Amino acid sequence: MLNRPLAAMRLRTVRPGMLLEQVRNNAEYVREVALHLDVVEPRIYDLPNLYRIILTDEVAYITLYGAMQHGRNSLCAVAQPPGLLYGLALRIFTSTWEASGHS
Repeated sequence: MLNRPLAAMRLRTVRPGMLLEQVRNNAEYVREVALHLDVVEPRIYDLPNLYRIILTDEVAYITLYGAMQHGRNSLCAVAQPPGLLYGLALRIFTSTWEASGHS
């Protein structure tokens, strides 16, 4: 059950541009870490903030963001290969990667 006063308080603490600022801060952190690792290639994409996919060879975590819900409170599906949901996550990730223009 949602605690409405608490939820309203959380919404008031969100300010315009806050998500963009958080994404930029996280991206800068990953860039700094990647400088010391040959196996990391960070990229930035201009995609709608509807979901998050974390993909490895063994598992995909797909978080579907609600319109008025923080990511930590959103549904997260876990899929393993071979499987339809894992295949979808792989296709989304691969097509986004290839469309970024980097090689």
